[in-house]
Amino acid sequence: MFPAELLVLAERLDTYFATISRPYADKVYCDAVPRLTYLRGLPATVDKDLLGTRPAKTDEPLAHSLYECGAAGIGNATYEPDPRESFNELLKTFPKSTYAPKVAPAFEASIKTRTDALAGGGTPCDTTKELHVIGASLDGMTDPSLEGAADQADAAVQKGDFACGTDQFKDKDFKAALDTMTAYAKDYPSSPQAAQARAVAIAAEIAEEEPAAGGKLPSGDVPGGSRMVMVVSNDGPGEVELLYTGPMTGKVTLKACGTCTKYPGPILSQGKKIKACTGPSSKYPKTTLLLPAGDYHFLQKRASTGTSTAGDTKSSKAKIEPGYSYTNCLYVTSGF
Repeated sequence: MFPAELLVLAERLDTYFATISRPYADKVYCDAVPRLTYLRGLPATVDKDLLGTRPAKTDEPLAHSLYECGAAGIGNATYEPDPRESFNELLKTFPKSTYAPKVAPAFEASIKTRTDALAGGGTPCDTTKELHVIGASLDGMTDPSLEGAADQADAAVQKGDFACGTDQFKDKDFKAALDTMTAYAKDYPSSPQAAQARAVAIAAEIAEEEPAAGGKLPSGDVPGGSRMVMVVSNDGPGEVELLYTGPMTGKVTLKACGTCTKYPGPILSQGKKIKACTGPSSKYPKTTLLLPAGDYHFLQKRASTGTSTAGDTKSSKAKIEPGYSYTNCLYVTSGF
């Protein structure tokens, strides 16, 4: 081939490489990745002598594009491609590039930004969703340099889950708060905030039936001072769970009363007042609560039996005053 022809071919190759890699010049990094990858792989199918050093010159732009593409998607669940794909390729193919050491700091900076946002209020549930996405990305990466970032993400997710649950409760989204705090207590049983998460979940469940029960965020602390006795009895078919919230929040479960049945409803009772737990004391399963003084909301949830349906609930209120003892008889009425 004559020198003039070689010159023309070289110019055409330069134009070809420049055209294919245009997204990199335009800083459209995710679009640049597959194009630069293609150019870098041309020596496998095209004469190496003809290509010269052009494919090797794509290493730096490709490493840069992989980094920028991955960094742009951190915390975004809908971002394409998944950041871990870009970062994994960068760390695998270009571990000695100037961009590989930037991956861990990019994750750490994103985690810190969102952790700071949690402390500042705002929308903690949205922020926590992003932290979960970051955590999932890090779970899908095995490079040792990311271990510290993964630990930071786990801690931030835990903090975010609790902040989200408390915010949902304050916003009166009790079903969401119940789900979030139940999951928190299960996922982080040794957390210092696990007790409060359980209390918030209980109060949220009561508040679903009686919104006034959600007026104050429950504390996980055990209150001091004097306690009043409340003896709770089960005069109904099926095991029953009693949830309560007020100055103290908790729940207890009473076994089924084997010989107890439903009481007649408003129509059959003809307005007569129901007198529950009037039989021998030994007949009724019992438990004792020790409650600080104050206003309480209760919710009884009964298990399924032949005469009651799982999920049968009944809410009630009580004022506990110092120096008194109380009884609470749980029973069921028919719907008519």
